[in-house]
Amino acid sequence: MKRFFTIAILYILYLSSHIYVLAQELPPILNFTPTVYNAENQNWMLSQAPNKFIYAANNEGLLEFNGAEWTLYPSPNNTVLRAVKAIENRIYTGCYMEFGFWEKNAFGTLEYQTLTSTFNAPMIEDEHVWNIITYDEWILFQTFERIYFYNPKTQDTSIINSEHGISRVFNVDDVIYYHVDNEGLYKIEAGAPQLILSQKTLGADKIINLFASKNGLLIQTRALGFFTLHHNELNTWDVPVNDTLKNMHVLSSLQLRDKSFVIGTIKNGLLYVSPEGEIQYNINRNNGLANNTVLNLFEDADHNIWAGLDIGINCINIKSPIRVFNDDEGRIGTVYTALVYQDYLYLGTNQGLFYKKNKSAESFKFITGTSGQVWNLFTHDDTLFCGHHKGTFVINKAQAILVSNTPGSWGFKAISHRKNLLLEGNYNGLNVLEKQGDQWHFRNKIEGFDNSARIF
Repeated sequence: MKRFFTIAILYILYLSSHIYVLAQELPPILNFTPTVYNAENQNWMLSQAPNKFIYAANNEGLLEFNGAEWTLYPSPNNTVLRAVKAIENRIYTGCYMEFGFWEKNAFGTLEYQTLTSTFNAPMIEDEHVWNIITYDEWILFQTFERIYFYNPKTQDTSIINSEHGISRVFNVDDVIYYHVDNEGLYKIEAGAPQLILSQKTLGADKIINLFASKNGLLIQTRALGFFTLHHNELNTWDVPVNDTLKNMHVLSSLQLRDKSFVIGTIKNGLLYVSPEGEIQYNINRNNGLANNTVLNLFEDADHNIWAGLDIGINCINIKSPIRVFNDDEGRIGTVYTALVYQDYLYLGTNQGLFYKKNKSAESFKFITGTSGQVWNLFTHDDTLFCGHHKGTFVINKAQAILVSNTPGSWGFKAISHRKNLLLEGNYNGLNVLEKQGDQWHFRNKIEGFDNSARIF
């Protein structure tokens, strides 16, 4: 699968005589727009089959992605498909007043089989299937009114009803929990629901997700952040991300296999959070995400994160060793050269030379005096040289010292056995730079060669 790289520059602050460019290096993001997968905007849920095909519950039907192209299977009753779960050779889906599964026929095409008729009770008027999870041999289809239990091996069925809306159902360490509006969090024990957390404790908030923790459960709420539940006692999880989450509306969340978290919001894109609850970065519409409303999150077999969005689908290569930095607003300009030197990352662009501490989230800072085109960065004899339109600079962290004012310093070559000499190619030929003591200086131009020496 191709991987597309996106980058993020957020804004520039002018402080004193320096320009500070606040930025984030982000993982590569692959963007699938509605015109690419040829279906509606919204994608409510994602799953992956054992053959690594990706499936998405789309407003128009079931989307199948084989790694190269998308195929749309229209919803069985022409309503919005909101839930999908790939299990072995079946793709289970749910929509308005209907749920069932798809299987491949002899021609490799998916065909649909309804399951609603296998239950003794008909679906309640206006029911929507919002979620599908597994429990042991059972498949659970969740609506606001009910949880439908289906055993594909024995064909047994069961139903849990609720007077109030069931907002979410969860499987945590092979135990089924579900949250009911105005009632609280239930746990199914011996086939019967038991209330373990009253809604009074949560106020008007909803539970978005549940995770296993060393001392019980970790609860992700819509607007109040994370909580721990231990021996029926609810406490705030004291982590940095909670203050940020209180100002966001969370729609979806996911704990990855490495125990870090990805959190999807309604208008702030997604947050990537360490296992210790520290925000590593925020990906949103401004820096690479196709849309700020993240309806669903899914981790595939290769650790990529799939985001079902209000408009489109994104695949984020979150484990990639590559991080991408893009100047969408043109504040830094086009990057022509980059170099890590003495634990600082330097970027040479058409607008000047910028630097920051390597592998840090701090801002890029502009180096005074380097405004204009930077062509090359080169190290020699423990010295950093900058080839610039104005000439050649020696860079000492944030200081630029002009050592040759011959225009257009393209690049440099070391001279064998002469450590104190350096050959500089420029617009007008070749120069020799010489180190005297601790300082580099222009020594002479090579006579008889007046052509531009970009490659030599």
